Amino acid sequence: MSTRNLTSWVRVAGLLALLAMPQLWADEPVGRSKAAAIALAAFGGKVLSVDEAENEAASSEPEEPQAGPEVRYVVKLLQDGGRVKVVRLDAAGKIL
Repeated sequence: MSTRNLTSWVRVAGLLALLAMPQLWADEPVGRSKAAAIALAAFGGKVLSVDEAENEAASSEPEEPQAGPEVRYVVKLLQDGGRVKVVRLDAAGKIL
């Protein structure tokens, strides 16, 4: 088995493991390291940064409140080819 195939299988297994047990981390807010682990399992690559999301309500134009979960963490991943993938997660660790 090539290294590339093995890496793909590891990613798939990690993602399936996370999807199979959301009840374990859904009740409590995730931290920075767990947010990074969730993003890595879903998309692979290398973690560039994990930032707490800033309140976007301070924009110049007032908007109606958005329905749905609030972004808690923004994880930036460096992927193959030099692309940067931005992953947003809510407080429960769900990818938005």
